[in-house]
Amino acid sequence: MRKIRHIAAMAAGTGLLALGGVGAVGTGHANASTNTHVSGCSDSATGLTAGVQPKCSSSGTVRYPTQIKLTVNSDQLSALLNPVTGGVGQGIKDSWSLACYAGSTRILNESGTFKVTSSQTKTSTTLPLRGQTPSSCSVKSTVSTLLGLSETLIGSIQALGVSDSVTADTGTLGAVRNATTWCADSMGNAGVPGTKVAAWKCLSDLSQRWIHAPNGELVHEGRCLGYTGTGAVDQQACTGAADQIWSIAGAGRELHSKGGRCLAVGKYRDGTQLWANPCRWGVWQRWTIVPRSKY
Repeated sequence: MRKIRHIAAMAAGTGLLALGGVGAVGTGHANASTNTHVSGCSDSATGLTAGVQPKCSSSGTVRYPTQIKLTVNSDQLSALLNPVTGGVGQGIKDSWSLACYAGSTRILNESGTFKVTSSQTKTSTTLPLRGQTPSSCSVKSTVSTLLGLSETLIGSIQALGVSDSVTADTGTLGAVRNATTWCADSMGNAGVPGTKVAAWKCLSDLSQRWIHAPNGELVHEGRCLGYTGTGAVDQQACTGAADQIWSIAGAGRELHSKGGRCLAVGKYRDGTQLWANPCRWGVWQRWTIVPRSKY
């Protein structure tokens, strides 16, 4: 039965390009994150005339993003706009689109236009994740100059260049492994609210891969590890609630929730429900987040 679950998990995780690396293991709420370059492009033009726009487009996909930032740049345009800051129809325009997924299910579809009409050389904006914690996001970006300028102003600059860059902050990807070498497993790799999280022998299985976000959330396929009033651990829509924020702390490296309980293994048997219990500092509550390359 495990073999069938493993094949299904592998199928569910394919089809998206993964860019970027794996962050270092974190030991507190503020876990280490990796800044990943997702995409970028540049273009330039000489002998400018009204209506000619240097422009470029780029696209890419990043896995486990916690923040996505769009940065645009045009040194020459900055110099040109300096005496006429904020003029209508002048500046840089970046049209972007963002599609984010929990597994293979799209959970976010956003688009917009980022305009820069000041004399800034380089400026950035953060794209909206709307509180979601996706397993992957695909982003497209097209940057161009807005040459609604008079021939006199255009004549003051001989060349014009424009560029953009999309970067993303990502959390720590790895297995949540107990001191007894059992791992937290999303049963069925479903990634939907209410999915049971259980102990299972540690395998190189998608159902055992979690992202430890910088704010402390443990996320699998866009859903957070949390617990109900009884203490049963399952996957939930990410809300930032105290029972979804986890840190490894204490002499025994307990996985401690901000809600005051510790993740615990009851029985060492495949499929045994995990619980969030009062912290007793026993071996059943000791955990390590093992980077993906090590399991």
